[in-house]
Amino acid sequence: MKSNRYFVAISTLVLTTGVLLLIGYIFTIPLLMFRYENTDEANGVFVSTGSIFPFIFGLGVSFLLDKIYVYKYHRKLG
Repeated sequence: MKSNRYFVAISTLVLTTGVLLLIGYIFTIPLLMFRYENTDEANGVFVSTGSIFPFIFGLGVSFLLDKIYVYKYHRKLG
């Protein structure tokens, strides 16, 4: 049960994050894109980072699916 539980959680995290990032790059949605820009023009440093929303959303979905999986597993046992 533990190995299946972790597999479900990790695969859900990777799948959800991957799909959101893919949607962000296909439709050019900045909230769903992770990008990193670095420009150093003679020490005029310009650093820009992207959104971590897909990762946080993926963690939330993974947590909820883990709780649902555990609940259904315990309900199945008795």
